[in-house]
Amino acid sequence: MAIGLEDLPAELLDNVVILVRELSDLSAICLTSQTLRAVATPHLYHNFPVTRRILESLAEGGSSMLSRSNPGLKHVRSVKIQNIGPSGRKACTFLCRLLNLLQRDSLSTAALENVDVDEETFSSLFSQQQKLQDFELGAANLKRPYPSAYFGEAVWDRLRSLTVPRCVANAHDLGFYRHILSHAPLLQKLSLTTFEATSAALSDRLHDSSTQDGVLLPTLFPNIANGAAPKLLLKELVLQDQSLCRPGQVLTKSIEFSVIQHLSLVQCSDTENLLDWMTSEIENGMECNLRSFRLEQSKLDDENIFNFLASFDELEELYIVAYAEIDTFDVGCLDGHKATLRKFALALPQYCSCDLSNQCFINPILRFVKKCPVLEQVASTLPHVEMADDLDSPATDKYGKALIDLLCLPNIKSLRIYNWPELPPDVLVDSADDEQTDVELNEQNIRTGFEQLATFLHDLLDLYRLQLRHRDIPLIGFGSMAGSSICDGHLHEKLPSIHYRVRQDENVFGEMLFVHETLYMHDAPDDGIWKVRP
Repeated sequence: MAIGLEDLPAELLDNVVILVRELSDLSAICLTSQTLRAVATPHLYHNFPVTRRILESLAEGGSSMLSRSNPGLKHVRSVKIQNIGPSGRKACTFLCRLLNLLQRDSLSTAALENVDVDEETFSSLFSQQQKLQDFELGAANLKRPYPSAYFGEAVWDRLRSLTVPRCVANAHDLGFYRHILSHAPLLQKLSLTTFEATSAALSDRLHDSSTQDGVLLPTLFPNIANGAAPKLLLKELVLQDQSLCRPGQVLTKSIEFSVIQHLSLVQCSDTENLLDWMTSEIENGMECNLRSFRLEQSKLDDENIFNFLASFDELEELYIVAYAEIDTFDVGCLDGHKATLRKFALALPQYCSCDLSNQCFINPILRFVKKCPVLEQVASTLPHVEMADDLDSPATDKYGKALIDLLCLPNIKSLRIYNWPELPPDVLVDSADDEQTDVELNEQNIRTGFEQLATFLHDLLDLYRLQLRHRDIPLIGFGSMAGSSICDGHLHEKLPSIHYRVRQDENVFGEMLFVHETLYMHDAPDDGIWKVRP
């Protein structure tokens, strides 16, 4: 069992202490304030002392919990402490006592994000826990160089995963990250997301053309890139909002790309430099073991990405997203992956420079996925089809038939569609009359869109049942790119009578799925994305 404390009112804290005291099989402790997740600047956290208040209250009233005879702490394997901000004395006291009471070398996962970690807390963690496998540290705001006196190289001997989340790091934090990267021989996953630094963290030698806004890769790998430490043998690399200029000087000297199996590049600049380098190395004999590739960019260079995907074979998962115009996507570059591809997602903008008709877009993708014998999940952008009042219109009919073809693929378990058809301009009401507010106008437009899409879905599923009576219907999700007039996470406040759920994160843009008669919501266990299932 895992217990998390998340913005609890003071009157419930005593109950939490009692609960923890009575538990006999607690496996994880999570102290976090979700309210603060969107705040990216640590010095602002003193305005949101929710988690700190929880810790201070537990320090005052939780003496019975912090007992070495307490069976509830014997099996804890995971600790996550997040969004505390400038910790008060009582909060730090509680954290240190809690960490000291855990079984020695029992933790496999530790996460400290946006926590002002003092030396006492580091001592409590690293003097007792030297078998960590997963470690996450963001914005620790160390007041002095990393406290190496509290742990030796053995602390990182078993480390498998290091995550540097959205944070602002100072020079001492960077030194700590560098130390870990140089002393973790078994590290398999490195995730750097929106990693920024204060000016104090950047030395004069870094202020050159190799660094741009938010670029810290050179500060993390100097020992490895200079040959003072061996290359990282990573199986998974996740980079978000990084600059990949001059990759040969940083990443390619620090990471052995021939062993990477999962590569994710999300909104990185100069991505073509890294992809071109990898393409050239593969063509010159470098072994490529990529099984999963994710590329999410504002702009994609057609030839660049096509050459890269055509240079190797046997991808199992491919996810490509472009937020700006791309003229076409040549599925011919994927021929080497069709025998192994299980998950395929291609999401392009709703309006592109090419003529997005069934002939030029749906059919090539459909022809390709029909050749994939083990394909289980498909996500694709279909052409912008205006949902007119007449649902028997030729455009809507073509749209439905294209979806049926996808649903009828033999192994399909999940189908996501971006962008769904939205209301045509002649259906939308552009301005409110004298008796109608803007909110009421928006509700009217959205309600019309819901009714049309619901009718379309029911007709689609009825047609599917007629064609394949013996098969279960795959999970179906309809979504839209960010900025959709329909896909708005705040609509539940305006339209309480319409039942739907919205899931918005970096993986799905903003996916709206709704309950209508025989449809119901299903939280899929594979990735937690909301889907609609009949």
